[in-house]
Amino acid sequence: MLLTAKLCWMTLDDTTRASAVVLLILVIVGTVLEGAGIASVFVLISVIGDPATISKFGILGQIADRYALEGNLLITTLSIGIAAFIIFKNSYLYIVICYRVSFVNDGIARDGKRLLSRYLDQTYEQFIQRNSADYIRNTFISVRSVHAGIFTGFIEFITESLVAITILIITLVAEPVAASIAFAFVGTVFLVIYQFLGRRMTRLGEERHFLEKEVLQNLNQSLNNFRDIQLYYLGQHFIRTFAELISSYTQNYRSYGILTQTPRLVFESVLPIGIVTVVVVAVLSNDKGNILPLLALFAVSAMRILPSFNRIVMSVNGIKSGFAALNEIAPDLSVKSARSTNLGNNGAANSIKFDDVIELEGVGYGYDKSLTKRVVKNISVKIRCGQSVGLVGVSGAGKSTVADLLLGLLRPDAGRILIDGKDITDHMREWQHLLGVVPQSINFLDDTLRRNVAIGIDDADINEADLEEALSKAQLQETIKNLPDGLDTNIGERGVKLSGGQRQRVGIARALYRKPKVLILDEATSALDLETEWEVNQSIKNLHGQVTLIVIAHRLSTVRDCSKLIYLDGGVIIDEGTYDELYQRCAPFTRLVDRGEFSGENNE
Repeated sequence: MLLTAKLCWMTLDDTTRASAVVLLILVIVGTVLEGAGIASVFVLISVIGDPATISKFGILGQIADRYALEGNLLITTLSIGIAAFIIFKNSYLYIVICYRVSFVNDGIARDGKRLLSRYLDQTYEQFIQRNSADYIRNTFISVRSVHAGIFTGFIEFITESLVAITILIITLVAEPVAASIAFAFVGTVFLVIYQFLGRRMTRLGEERHFLEKEVLQNLNQSLNNFRDIQLYYLGQHFIRTFAELISSYTQNYRSYGILTQTPRLVFESVLPIGIVTVVVVAVLSNDKGNILPLLALFAVSAMRILPSFNRIVMSVNGIKSGFAALNEIAPDLSVKSARSTNLGNNGAANSIKFDDVIELEGVGYGYDKSLTKRVVKNISVKIRCGQSVGLVGVSGAGKSTVADLLLGLLRPDAGRILIDGKDITDHMREWQHLLGVVPQSINFLDDTLRRNVAIGIDDADINEADLEEALSKAQLQETIKNLPDGLDTNIGERGVKLSGGQRQRVGIARALYRKPKVLILDEATSALDLETEWEVNQSIKNLHGQVTLIVIAHRLSTVRDCSKLIYLDGGVIIDEGTYDELYQRCAPFTRLVDRGEFSGENNE
């Protein structure tokens, strides 16, 4: 538990740590009030049995003597005072509960936001190392497991442990022998339960954490492959896999539910033994006159300590079962953003404007960081401002990798990329503000066309003039006129209410809305039929000379009008020049043209 507590503390920011300290102080004060409330019952019963015993209770005896409180007046006054104190105590505990619940739920919201911020601020290389189901589970489910299980567990553990210790002290003062025997017995039972449940709860937590990811991943894959499932009648396979996973998941929760309820039944079974112990000790001590107050004290103590022991066990169970989730998200919450800390100097004096040339100097890159297995090798090329450049080659030539390097999504492990003589590594944020990209597969929001073009921008901040300009350049005006609500039409998940060509033009408009100086089109028309491709290419041709175009394509029609073509093979530049120049002197390029098309895929 100490390791778990240390990990928890590491995930908290300074403000939350201060709130945790305040909560601890509130809990300690609440514990003192709880103890006083229990002791007051013993005092009241003793005074009812013999009003003269008030003199044994320190300040209460002094108050009674000062105000001449005796007999029924003393009992009545004491009863009213104790009732008022209990109301005050419970009101205070209500405030503590509100603060505690707010602390936990605010933590869920805060850390969910922190995790999403961390994940979206990773480098591209880091992001692709994990499955999207990991990110979804951690941000929404694991955060809740940590705060509702571990943080709540520690709060409950501390609170109820202090209550149990306070009750032990009070009962030891009242009847040392009986209290020692009763608590030794109950403590032994608690340790046995702890040993029995501890490892099982840790194992169940690890299993549940794993199954949560598997269930989410299966659902993602089932829904994302809907067309193939319908076409090839694959539904039963995905349903069967989901049924197996969800069955294991519910079995895990079933076991967890049974184990968490067991301690309460055990403690309720041993409670009568504690009461009998008190009676026997009182009788054997020949202190029969003191039996009633002792029984009242131990009965009230038992009523309060029974749920305390049960909550202690449940809190330990929650801490144990939530450890796997904490162990997963703690590094993500603690690590500094790799992307934000490497965005470079954004000072205006050294800002990148791109008025001249993009230079790749000996650029190399390998996904596994092996110097012998590089996807891109010693690439050196210049792209002038305003040029339209086509990257061509067979599948696996490294075209898309070069594009990702230019976009700053990947960082060269050899060489450098210069913009007007300045390394983009030192000016990444500024450089990326100058970029627009249209991929083959565009991700859409299940939202309006307006919000899909101006993605990530609040409605109040959308520049209507820039929006209209981007839509016009992408030749979307006719499409908008035919939509029922124009720009405010919801285009559906993944843009399903639009045709393939319309989706690509929306992608172009999205890129152009940000007024880029460099527009990279990565297989942007490869999934379209020839007629639709021709229409989209007209939109692209209109951009020649307005922005610097870097086009990756495996169709001749897409790159034929580029001012320069760069032919890659095996991650190396084989040749560069105009279309006619390459056709005359580059045999691999000539063969592709003679076959009537370029062949290639997007994932290189």
